Amino acid sequence: MFVEPTRKNGKNFISELDANVKSPNDDDKMDALGYIPLSVEDPNYQKEVEQEKQKGFPKCTCLDCEPESSQWVMDNFKRMTTDNCNSFISDSPKDIAILNPPSEVHPVEKEDIVYWVPESGQKPLKDILEKMAQELVKNFDKLFYNQMKDHAAYPPSVYFSITQARKIGKNVEKITSGNIQKLIGLNTIPGQMVMLVKDVKSLCSGEIYNNFLILEEKRKNEIIRNAHRLCMEKEDEDNKKNEARRTAWEAAALKKAETSAGVAANAERKRVASEARSTANKKKQAKKESDMAKLQELKAQAHNNQTLASTSDQASTSRAVNESIDPSLFHS
Repeated sequence: MFVEPTRKNGKNFISELDANVKSPNDDDKMDALGYIPLSVEDPNYQKEVEQEKQKGFPKCTCLDCEPESSQWVMDNFKRMTTDNCNSFISDSPKDIAILNPPSEVHPVEKEDIVYWVPESGQKPLKDILEKMAQELVKNFDKLFYNQMKDHAAYPPSVYFSITQARKIGKNVEKITSGNIQKLIGLNTIPGQMVMLVKDVKSLCSGEIYNNFLILEEKRKNEIIRNAHRLCMEKEDEDNKKNEARRTAWEAAALKKAETSAGVAANAERKRVASEARSTANKKKQAKKESDMAKLQELKAQAHNNQTLASTSDQASTSRAVNESIDPSLFHS
């Protein structure tokens, strides 16, 4: 089923096609990318098989028509040879002669990979390596003129130049007779590679080159020590920065906490002061109300006293009048 897996409509799996349908509609044919019989009872399939028999076609042995034989072929594929290939394809498993054991797998030995140090050869090498490269060029020039003499059409630098010699110098410890051509190319004269490898080995075994290696090792160790020292200094610097950041953060956090505490204390002081003012106001109001009540009481008492005094004065006056007037006058 070669259909788009994300189709929203149509059928995306063989199981979605109805095997009982003898004549699929156009949509199902499109979903199956053509007409694919889903059963050996399909009339079209039976018609095709009958036509193949009439035309003398061999029996189909595909995975659908002969699933067991096809599976057997796949299981024994390693036993197939050029001699029994036709039998594998056309005969049934029981008719095939005794099978050969599976062919032994012989792993192919991989060629050792040499990782050359990149070198353009345009600039001089350092110390002994440049001297070695120049020595290789001189030796090649001698070989070239000894062999070619006056018959050379090109100068020796065409076959081996300082550029190639510097490439050898940069990879001197990796050079062998089997890989030197891969480094400098195939444009050589007889005896050139043998001479170059021999000269390289000779120069590498000398005291000068060994001293150079010792110096290089010291340089590498010094670089490693400096790198380690720089890393430690960088680490110390980072630690100091981190400590400073941590201290600053703690100070900021403490200041923030102090500020928060100050704000809270100030708020508490304001609350207490507000409550004190409220209490004082309440007391003043209560005292005012009490004083007003007392004042009213005193006013009432004064009024009562005044009333009583007035009444008493009237009675006294009346008695005085009564006493000063002859009582008989009241009866005349």
